Formats: sequence, C-alpha cells, structure tokens
Amino acid sequence: MADSRQPFPSNPQPRPASNLDVSARKRRPVLLAVAAMLACLPFANATPIEPTAKQILKEMQRPQIPFVPARVGWESAQPAVHFNLTLEQYGPQATARAVRASLLAVLMPDPMVAASLLFCIFALRWIRMRKQTTAEPQRAETAETPHLQMPRAA
Repeated sequence: MADSRQPFPSNPQPRPASNLDVSARKRRPVLLAVAAMLACLPFANATPIEPTAKQILKEMQRPQIPFVPARVGWESAQPAVHFNLTLEQYGPQATARAVRASLLAVLMPDPMVAASLLFCIFALRWIRMRKQTTAEPQRAETAETPHLQMPRAA
C-alpha cells in the first residue's frame, strides 16, 4: 500500500503568514481612525441656525460696535460709523449677497459633467467618421458594377 501522505501534495492549501501580528499592525491605525470618525458621527450637526425673534431683539439691544474705516490719509477726520452686526447678517444686503452667491454657484458648470459631455460629442463624431470611411468603399464597389437594364416588355 502506498503512503497516504505525499511529500508534495498536488493541491496545497494556503498557509497563514508566519507572523500574523506584523500584518495586523499595519491596519490598526486605519481601523482606529475609522472607528473614531464613526464614534463622532452622532455628535456632528451641520444644520443652519435660524434666529428667533427673541434672539434678534437681544442682538439689537446690545451696544453697537463702532466700525472705524481705514484711512487713506492722516488729514481726514471722519466720525466712526456704527456697525450693526444683526443687520449685516440678516438685512437686505445679506440677502442680496446670498442670492448672488447662489446664482454664481448655479452658473458655474460641474467639471465632470462638462468633461462627460465633451467626451460624448467627440465619441459620436469619431463613430460617424468611422461609419463614413467604411461606407465609402462599399459605394465604390457598387458603382463599379455595371447595371444591365433589361428591355421592357411591350
């Protein structure tokens, strides 16, 4: 009888690495970073803050911050301009700035969309050119063969 254990089996099974701890150490920092990000996820909150009427009134009752404009020369003696932070954040100028920013965001094209449209344009043109070049030899072959017309029956 032959020995059931062969020195070199025909279907060797994969063996684990000799030092599993070395390959696991490379993944630990990445796994810790992912775990930390997932642990902080419930505490992340990025919703916009909508002020209430009480908060706006409280802001209005605060003393105004004097805004001193930059001077071009030393001779000008202009009084300090009062700067209202609440009006700057929620006033008509802020609304105009927000509308301008949203229009600018809408008008700027997405680079991936523009690139995909350009790719489609050039791909379709290339396909049409290939069809035209393959169709021209077939037209030439059909033009070379004479068409014999049979006489019409009376």
